[in-house]
Amino acid sequence: MKQALSSLVFVSILLLCSSAACKHDVDDIQPANPGVTTGAQTTNLSSGSWRVSYFITDGADMSHHRDGYTFVFQSGGILSVNTGITNVSGTWQMTTEGNKQELDIALSSAADPMLAEVAEDWTVQANTATELALIKSGGDPRELHFTKQ
Repeated sequence: MKQALSSLVFVSILLLCSSAACKHDVDDIQPANPGVTTGAQTTNLSSGSWRVSYFITDGADMSHHRDGYTFVFQSGGILSVNTGITNVSGTWQMTTEGNKQELDIALSSAADPMLAEVAEDWTVQANTATELALIKSGGDPRELHFTKQ
């Protein structure tokens, strides 16, 4: 009985030590190449056209102001937006800062003031083949979702 209890204590200590040695914090994980995104992340974005499916600013749903807008994120960082009335060009760049993926959208908002709120540095929350979810923190919190058309 004493030997079985000693064996149980030994195994428990061994398991505890091995699990502690394997533990690592998600905050300690750094991207392999800071500032550079993977091909899949940009390929998702640069294939096809996208529409604004959700846009919240200061708690107000402003999605309807962008109905009919089509965004095309071309390879090479070129962005084309068709508002239904005019075409607007700009640039986009996907980067990684620390553990966060960022999307910088730059547009000439002179042609359409509604694009001024889209032309920002965004934090990427989701980036799939069919959805791109972005947030902007700070004084004017915003959330912007694109859905592939």
